[in-house]
Order: sequence, then C-alpha cells, then structure tokens
Amino acid sequence: MVPGSARTGLQRQDISLNGDLISVSFRHFKHSRKHGSQSLQIPGGVIPASLISPASCVRDFLHARGTVQGPLFAYVDGTPMLRREFDFLLKHLLEFCGLSSQVFKGHSFRIGAATSAALRGESDAQIRAAGRWSSDAFRKYIRVA
Repeated sequence: MVPGSARTGLQRQDISLNGDLISVSFRHFKHSRKHGSQSLQIPGGVIPASLISPASCVRDFLHARGTVQGPLFAYVDGTPMLRREFDFLLKHLLEFCGLSSQVFKGHSFRIGAATSAALRGESDAQIRAAGRWSSDAFRKYIRVA
C-alpha cells in the first residue's frame, strides 16, 4: 500500500472491510495491462500475542480519512501523498516507535505480506498471484526465521 499518483495510486474505494477481512483492489500496477486488476484479501483478526487487529487499524484509518473519494493516502485538502513523502513519514514513525528505519522501509510491506502468506501455508501460486509476481522472485521476499 504505497502511494502513487492521483490517478493510478490506491484510491479510497480500493479498500473495503467485511468484518475482519480487509480487501484491497489493485487496479493499476506494473503488470496491470497484461493481467488486469487484482484483489488481495487480508485476514484482519487480532494478531496472536500482540492484541493488534489490522482490521481495527484499517477501520480507524478509514474513519479518520473520511469517505471522500480520491487517493487513499492524501492530505486534508485531497492532495495525494507522494511516495517520497510516504517513505519520509514512515521513517520518522519507525524511529518514533524505536524501530530501525535502516531495516524497515516502504518495501517492507511487500516482504511482510509474502512472509505472512508463506507462514499461513499458502502455495507458491497463491503468493505469486497475491503479490502480482510473474516469476519466482517472490521467494527472496519470504523471511522465515
């Protein structure tokens, strides 16, 4: 979920919640002309031993963001957040939380999604489809200790 341009980045309407299931629709991405839009279903229940519920976090974010259509990551005036701005804010939020901004970056979301899918036992084909990979490159993203 990294911001893009006002036209092609994730839009407010690309995110939906059904109970604890988070749905993300990717309409524009590197291979969308070839493969068409793709959807990703993310279990949003409480993460064991953390008390964090991704669905609750998304719900809170969407409530704070409001229902106005447009870029998912935008300023109050509706101006889309640029990727470099997202990366800058992520760096400062990580540091605020005491985490290393040298270890975690915007691309960490891709790594986390691939790793979580592998830990849930999803097949290579499912991980490849969810990450929109056309090769086995996804394997270098999986970080299982």
